Amino acid sequence: MRKLILFLILSGVAIASQGTPMPEQTRKDFISSGTRSCLAKQRQDPMSEYMTESQRSEYCQCVMTRASEFITLEDLKRFLQTKSNAHFVPIVENAADYCIQMLVKKWGYLK
Repeated sequence: MRKLILFLILSGVAIASQGTPMPEQTRKDFISSGTRSCLAKQRQDPMSEYMTESQRSEYCQCVMTRASEFITLEDLKRFLQTKSNAHFVPIVENAADYCIQMLVKKWGYLK
């Protein structure tokens, strides 16, 4: 429930801020780069040992695609200026929660 509330808050913030969506190529690059980074981290994470490489890939692709829907061009510019990803952390965590819940059901771990 707490995660759902966080999602709704973040969704509202993204809509309320009315930031500029990333241009399509920037979004594709963001997803591709983030997916590679996510996969590298997942391969080292003991918590993902039970996942196949295909599942890790699907999970990372989902997380980065979902996060890209809420990260604006202004967010990226702020990151480039400050070199701090602090603003991205709750967005990516929310995307990760969403994706794992959706994929666990898809993979048949939950009925």
